[in-house]
Amino acid sequence: MDNPVTLAEPESYFEMLARSATEHWWSNGVESIERRWIQKELKSRSLGATIRWNWLDAGCGTGLRLSQWGGWRCWGNRVGLEPERLAKASGICEESLVFIRCELPGLPFDAPQFDLVTGFDVIQHVPKALRERALGEIFRVIKPGGILLIRTNASGVFGDPAMDDSIISSVELNETLKQNQFKILQSSHFNMVGGFVEEVSALIKKRIRRGDRDNLAFKTGLPRQWKSRPQGHPLARLFGWMESRIAGTGLVKIPFGHSYLVMARKEVDHG
Repeated sequence: MDNPVTLAEPESYFEMLARSATEHWWSNGVESIERRWIQKELKSRSLGATIRWNWLDAGCGTGLRLSQWGGWRCWGNRVGLEPERLAKASGICEESLVFIRCELPGLPFDAPQFDLVTGFDVIQHVPKALRERALGEIFRVIKPGGILLIRTNASGVFGDPAMDDSIISSVELNETLKQNQFKILQSSHFNMVGGFVEEVSALIKKRIRRGDRDNLAFKTGLPRQWKSRPQGHPLARLFGWMESRIAGTGLVKIPFGHSYLVMARKEVDHG
């Protein structure tokens, strides 16, 4: 079996990332949830008026999300932040987007200036010792009343954040948001069925031994190639579609899965 492609091979990583973001069921599922949450918030604020949100996508990768949602006619400046110089060249993002090479936790902005900040699967790539500072920088550049939308790896059923630095505890992330004056508007896990099947399959096939539970942790990285079914297994696509429709309503939270999404609003300081 080929080893997965990771950021250790940035050119291959972003080539595969661009492909998976448009073809694979998981990418399409989480995009559907995120889009519906953000559109609902925009609708509740606009009330028929024209608004212009400045949007920062931290860890924008190929810039796909900035391009996918670019036609909404509600954006002021759209800024993509990405440390890897090959990201834009290997992706499909619009040439007109502002693209800044920068690495968390440092952000090149002096004051809060963004109405929306997104971070899709970026925090887990920040070294654990720097994550608190990285989140602090993200919080700092959001205007009061602004929106933060984060997606991270999650533990699934058997995974343990203490055993794998790429897993972010949803409980701890939510608490960090609250401590920094953010009100959680929506949150949900994703890939519940697929993640559960993956973990149980590993147990059944005895890929782990008793006392070696860290191998149950969800491993990040993209497959090196998709020779067949680039959209994923048909059953996974079906369950992923169902989960995205459920979570996208904002009325029901999926209790566990290999991904976690949270949208929060920065409270206005009246002090």
